[in-house]
Amino acid sequence: MVISIGLLKRSHFLLSKIEKWWIIEFEIPSNPDFDGKEINSDEVSSGNVILMNYFMHVASEEVD
Repeated sequence: MVISIGLLKRSHFLLSKIEKWWIIEFEIPSNPDFDGKEINSDEVSSGNVILMNYFMHVASEEVD
């Protein structure tokens, strides 16, 4: 199987942007546990993005 690193990187970028936007705009404001807390948007990540990071790591090792 051939893995296109370019497509994987683009997918990772888009998934990261969408997931971060969703968390910051919808999940955090609707969760009372975050009321009054300052959130650093650079540290926001989802399980999907963490999994994609793993895929990126594995794919880059396969290419090397």
